[in-house]
Amino acid sequence: MEAIGALVDVKSYSKKLLELEYDSETSIDIINELYNYFKETTQISIHDGEIKDAVSIPASKGMALSIKHAAECFLDYKRTTQFLKGLVRAIKDKQQEHPNTTIHIFYAGCGPYAPFFTLVAPLFTPKEVQFTLLEINKDSLEKAEFLIESLSLKEYVKTSYLSDATIFKVENPKSYHILFSETLDALLYRECYVPILWNLLPQFSEEIAVVPENVKIDLYFKRENELVFEKTLFDVRERVEKSKMFNLFPHQFKTVKVDLSKAVDYHKMYFATQVNVYKNLKLLCNDSSISRGLEMEIQKPIVHKAVNFTYYTKPKMELKLALEN
Repeated sequence: MEAIGALVDVKSYSKKLLELEYDSETSIDIINELYNYFKETTQISIHDGEIKDAVSIPASKGMALSIKHAAECFLDYKRTTQFLKGLVRAIKDKQQEHPNTTIHIFYAGCGPYAPFFTLVAPLFTPKEVQFTLLEINKDSLEKAEFLIESLSLKEYVKTSYLSDATIFKVENPKSYHILFSETLDALLYRECYVPILWNLLPQFSEEIAVVPENVKIDLYFKRENELVFEKTLFDVRERVEKSKMFNLFPHQFKTVKVDLSKAVDYHKMYFATQVNVYKNLKLLCNDSSISRGLEMEIQKPIVHKAVNFTYYTKPKMELKLALEN
């Protein structure tokens, strides 16, 4: 595809994705076609490349995906479709709130394809939307900038930064309307979504829209195919809202206790990740690689009173459990 032709195709494909259900076969075909173009343009493939392209990058808190795995995220079809819909809807809502105003979007962790720039920008004019891109991986940022150039979309980029979003200080933060950060994994393992929100949200206006809005880890008890909700173990926005009261990012968050006497009639504990993308747009358990569920056998007879769940941020981001006698 030539640059102008590619731009027309991307815009057309984006419009189709917005109209389709997030699990339609047509959506999958469109995303595969876009992936092939992005891959050919950037020379970043999920199957080829050097070993260094598959190595994760440590942030000040958590890990950032390798350039190869960041590219692979684009082929998480439901995730890509829901995030696209969520960001476009957020932009349109902000246009309603701020008529005749350029909507400024801060995109933290764009990866080599910057998909929620490259798919979104062509749907608007440069006077309607402006993006600030931030990426910790130098190779990823260079590839994203090359792709943007090839699509003739540079007019939509206010600026771009090579930096760590978990410690980045935003210039003129109150000018932004939307924070977009797709930096998360199932059960909030390893990646930087929590420390990024902890660092960036207090800098922005309280009216800023966030996509995805929130992530929750919920615990269910399971018996055959029956799931019974027990408790939310970690609610990111609820925890991050308290960041204004603290100067330092905690090494661990407050422990949640679950009474095991309630589990007598069940065989397993089931951990579900729910991603609230934007308003009624969600990724429910197992819709996506970032909302996978995890099962754990309940050993019988139950000899412990409770199990304590703690979300740790060091030495890595992860939810851990400890049995209580």
